[in-house]
Amino acid sequence: MSTELESRAKAVKGYEVRCYQICFYILKNEEKALRAALACVEALLLDDSFFNMQEIEQLEVVRRASIRYSLKQVG
Repeated sequence: MSTELESRAKAVKGYEVRCYQICFYILKNEEKALRAALACVEALLLDDSFFNMQEIEQLEVVRRASIRYSLKQVG
């Protein structure tokens, strides 16, 4: 694994639980919440701008992405 990818993975790992918590709160279903949270984490890993943000901005991006990916599981 490249150093940049390792660094990104470590940064996003800190938000995995928060993603899942938000997704589960919305979906009330473990399986759907897990799928939504995984999609959210994957999107965060691929978002170059995410890694240039302050922590408070990252938290807002995590919240919005968690909501967005949870809503995709509803349909």
